[in-house]
Amino acid sequence: MSTNIMNEYIKLTKKHMTQYMKLIFGAKFDKVIFEELLDSYINARYYDLNGDKSDNTLKAEILSEVEKKKIKLKDKKNEETLEYMCAFFSYILYFDRVIPNKSLERTIESINGLRKRLLQKENDIIKELSDALEGNLLEIDNLLKKYESTEFYLKITNFSSFKTAYKVTLQYSFSMPKVYSRFAIEKALNTGMVVEDKLFVEYSLITVQIIRDIIKGNFKKQYIVELADTLFKKKQKLERLLNLTDNLAIQDKLNFEIEYKVFTENKEQVYALMQRGFKFACFLDDTFTADLKDIEKLNIFHLILISADITNGYYAVMENNNKLNIIEV
Repeated sequence: MSTNIMNEYIKLTKKHMTQYMKLIFGAKFDKVIFEELLDSYINARYYDLNGDKSDNTLKAEILSEVEKKKIKLKDKKNEETLEYMCAFFSYILYFDRVIPNKSLERTIESINGLRKRLLQKENDIIKELSDALEGNLLEIDNLLKKYESTEFYLKITNFSSFKTAYKVTLQYSFSMPKVYSRFAIEKALNTGMVVEDKLFVEYSLITVQIIRDIIKGNFKKQYIVELADTLFKKKQKLERLLNLTDNLAIQDKLNFEIEYKVFTENKEQVYALMQRGFKFACFLDDTFTADLKDIEKLNIFHLILISADITNGYYAVMENNNKLNIIEV
């Protein structure tokens, strides 16, 4: 089964946050309250549910969502424990790299002092928290490095006509015998089963890239990746491939590129995948008929790729784009 790196990353984050809170609260740790607050934290930290998240508002949005959950729970849970846990969330979010923090040591000292004041704990937990944080940051880094490659890398190119969209292509960094021309190598990598299989590498690498964007608080970038049209006839293989990106945080930033002809031949499958949260960037090839009805239907795609040299009805689309996210290529 293909590994969903984002799901693994969030599992680790939940494990780490639980560890920090258990160290802070000790015997007073309330698992039920914590998990309720943690769900709100994770949703606000990793998912751009409102579409307007940025690195400048991330901390405020997280604390706002935790506060909303606290208000909902007030009459049902131990109010004092609930209040205290929310207070500590405003500190341990620094451990999750929500915003740059040049002095995590000072943050740990603040947590230690707040713990003594609120929970009447006499012992220090500075060393325990420091050790846990160091080990957990290393565990996160190792997870991401595990799925990076020394043989392949991503070429990520910005579109001049759409500043937040980026074209992704898989490149190789290994050397090939000189008897093979560059053209022959490119052809081998982009035909037959190889073009399908290389997507497992490409999707893993772009998932790591998106996670790194999220860690930095960058939620605006949209990536466009390849999708071999032959996969629509190989449902099991397509499902294994899509499992790599089957997480809302990744789906929100990833667009599978398909030609309009491929879409018309596989409409039901594409619609079903859209309902599951996957997004598509449609290249309007020479099979597209640019009447007003067809142009209106294009709004099911998150991004539209269009070329004056190839697209039938190029000017009709440009004149009647009606809120379409159009990228000229």
